[in-house]
Amino acid sequence: MKILSARVYSMSDDEINAYHPSKELINKQEDLMLTAKTRLFILGHRVEKIAVIPMAAKPFHRGHQALLDAAEADGNELILVYVSTSGRDEIDSSDMVPLWKNYYLPAIQSTYGNKVAIRFTKGLSPMFELRSSISNMIRQSDETTVTLYGDPDDAQERVDNIINNEKNTIDLRGRVFAGAVPRELSGGISGTKMREFLASGDRLQFIQNLPDFLSDESKAAVWDSLSRNFAVQKENLLKNYVRLILA
Repeated sequence: MKILSARVYSMSDDEINAYHPSKELINKQEDLMLTAKTRLFILGHRVEKIAVIPMAAKPFHRGHQALLDAAEADGNELILVYVSTSGRDEIDSSDMVPLWKNYYLPAIQSTYGNKVAIRFTKGLSPMFELRSSISNMIRQSDETTVTLYGDPDDAQERVDNIINNEKNTIDLRGRVFAGAVPRELSGGISGTKMREFLASGDRLQFIQNLPDFLSDESKAAVWDSLSRNFAVQKENLLKNYVRLILA
């Protein structure tokens, strides 16, 4: 897996040779790595327990780390994280991609090893792509089960929607489960609160609620990058508002 990872993340656009109108190189590399991991593990019938975690992660915070920790503690052999690269009003997708590449991905690899694979869903919601892939995971082996992790209400609702989807080609009952992780485990933090910290300039609270697996230097870099981009976006919105008033 180390050899595979080193090879994939050293590949150029020309080597991957997969055209996409909006995906950047890091998106293509992650797609390739996830596909290779899934085939190695699942097609070899080595994986019986798979965790899936959909998230927007704008930004990735302690609450998301709690989901990874729960999936690992439950003994899942493969943890697939589906991350939306669609932007929010406060945080654009282009703000997060370099942070994933430079800080989050190396730290996740170091902390959880090869069992975690990240899938960036450019232009799609994480749930849309997740629904289309769960059936394929289940179909590979009669012993394979999938657990979807999230808030207690969200996780069960999402699992119910997946199981009851009329487009399913196989019966997923008894094969797909909800992994409820209360937000209280990470202090009740949410993406909305993290963006509020950015908006108010609360550096201390923002950094305290970033994942523990990031170094102090990485946490500072994430704050510096997002707070700077956030300030620029607020300035642009104000200028546009003034232009609208004066027009």
